[in-house]
Amino acid sequence: MNIVDGEPQSDLVPDVGSPLTLVAIQLPRALLEGKWKEGALGACEELVKCLATVTDIDVLADRDNPKLAQDWVTRVAPKGRFAMIPATDEKLNAIWIRDPFLCKERGNHRTYVKTGSHPQEARQADWLAAVDGSTIASLKVVLDGGDCLVGQDYWLAGVQAVHETVRINKITYLDACMAISKIDRRRLHIAGYRARDLKSRLYWILVEARKRAKKYLAVQPLQAWTDTNIISPYIRIILEMIYILRHPEELLQPWAHIDLVLALTGIKDETTGKPIVLVANPTLAPSCPVDGAAHTQNDPLDALEVYLKEIGYCVRRNPAPFSGPKGDARRLFPYNNVIVSNDPDIVWLPQFALADGTFADADAANVEIWRQLGFKVIPVPGWCAFLLSDGAIRCATKTLVRGAATQKSD
Repeated sequence: MNIVDGEPQSDLVPDVGSPLTLVAIQLPRALLEGKWKEGALGACEELVKCLATVTDIDVLADRDNPKLAQDWVTRVAPKGRFAMIPATDEKLNAIWIRDPFLCKERGNHRTYVKTGSHPQEARQADWLAAVDGSTIASLKVVLDGGDCLVGQDYWLAGVQAVHETVRINKITYLDACMAISKIDRRRLHIAGYRARDLKSRLYWILVEARKRAKKYLAVQPLQAWTDTNIISPYIRIILEMIYILRHPEELLQPWAHIDLVLALTGIKDETTGKPIVLVANPTLAPSCPVDGAAHTQNDPLDALEVYLKEIGYCVRRNPAPFSGPKGDARRLFPYNNVIVSNDPDIVWLPQFALADGTFADADAANVEIWRQLGFKVIPVPGWCAFLLSDGAIRCATKTLVRGAATQKSD
C-alpha cells in the first residue's frame, strides 16, 4: 500500500505555492570563520543574497558570538530582514537545516514536528520555538525533511522513511505508512522505484549485491575472509536479493533523500491536469569512468519515472551529471534540490559549474528546462563546493511560512 489518504489536521508547509515569507538557515561559526572547504562560504553567500530580496530569514547562529553571523548577513544583504536565533554552535556541524524537523501550520499557529533520524540530538526546532513561541511536537516516525516533498493536494515520502519507521517501532509496513500519513491531511504517495521496472535486472543485482557487501562487510578484505562471523552478512545479502526478486512490486530507494533526484513544480500539465515533477536524468561527464556505478545511475531513475507516471504524475526529466569535482569521488549532481514558489512561478536553482567552466552546460540546460515550464529562474552559483555532501539549496533552508505572514503560536 503506497498511496494513503491523509487525515484532516494541521498541514505541512508546502514546497510549492504562495511566495516565501519566512525561511530559516543555520550558519556554523567555523563556516563564517572561513575554516570550511574552499567555496563553501561563497555558496552560502549567493543563497542568502538571492533569498534576502524576497523573504525574511531566521538565522540560527552561535549564541556565544551572534555578532559574527549578524555582521556577515548584514554585509552580504544590507537590505535583508534577518532575525538571529541563538543556537549551540557545537550542534551546528553542518548547514543542512532541512532534515531535523517538519514545519506544520494550522490557522495562524505553527508547530515544529521532530521526525528526523536523530530527534533528541537535533535542536533546531527547540531553538526556533524558544524565540517565536511555536509548539514543539515529536512523532515516532522517521521522516527527514529531505525525504518529504509537499505539493498543493498531495505529498510524497521516500520509502526509506517507511522502512526506518518499521524498524524503530517494530510495526508492519502498512502501519508505518498509516503513521506517516497522519502527519498531513493531503494524500500521501510513497516514492521509490520497483525492481520490475528495471531494464537490466541482472546487472543491477550484481551492483546492488556489491553495494550491500560494502555496507555489511566494512572490514579489511583479509579479515573478511578469515572471520567466522562473515557468513551471516553474506547470507543476509543473498536473502535480501532473493526477496527483492521475489517481490518486484516493492519500492526501493538508493538515494539518500528523494529531494536529491525529484523536484515538485507546483504547476500542472495543461493537457492531462497532472502535477508536473522533474526527475533527474543522469549523464556521464567525459572524465567519468564508465564503470558499474555509472551504468546503474539511470536504471533506477527511469524506473522511478515509470512508477510516478502510474500513480498520477506528469514527469519531465532534467540532466544531472554523475561526476565529481576531483578524483574518483562522484555524485549525481542535485539539480532537483530546488526552492520553488508559484504565483508568480519562481525557482531558485543550484548551479555546479567549476571555475574553469566545467559543467556550465549542465547549469544552462537545467535553467532552460525550468524556463520552458514558465518559471523565472534565479541561479544560485557555487554549489559545487558541497557536491560530495549530498545536498544543495533546499537542504540548506527550511521554509517556515508562505503567503501572508503567520502570527506566532501561543
